[in-house]
Amino acid sequence: MPYSDKLEIESFLKEFKIKLKTFDIIFKNREKNGQALYDLEITHAQRLKYIEKLKTEDYYRGPSED
Repeated sequence: MPYSDKLEIESFLKEFKIKLKTFDIIFKNREKNGQALYDLEITHAQRLKYIEKLKTEDYYRGPSED
């Protein structure tokens, strides 16, 4: 990953985690979201814990259009 991308991702995650402490995430109730949780064998609460622990190295690509 290019250095500039890494800085952008780090900046995004830092701002996101600050906002996450104040605001909640609203997840769209879509079939593919529910299926992904089922396939990964995680609960809604566990999903939020994974999101809170995200770090730059976890980035793969995106966002992409649905």
